[in-house]
Amino acid sequence: ATTVGDMLREETSNVSVCADDTLAHALQIMIDAELIVLPVVNESQKIIGNLTLSELLFQVLSKSQESQ
Repeated sequence: ATTVGDMLREETSNVSVCADDTLAHALQIMIDAELIVLPVVNESQKIIGNLTLSELLFQVLSKSQESQ
């Protein structure tokens, strides 16, 4: 049977952002790595959450409309 580990892509297995990274930085990483979910890690590299592409785009678009 196929395992979860079999589904992991080697080139994205260590991709993450820190909580204090900018949204623009996170979006660029997601685009470059072709991801729709990006792990968010703390200083110890422990996962503290996940950022989804839809959440990120919602924030970017909300801020864009606020400035109009």
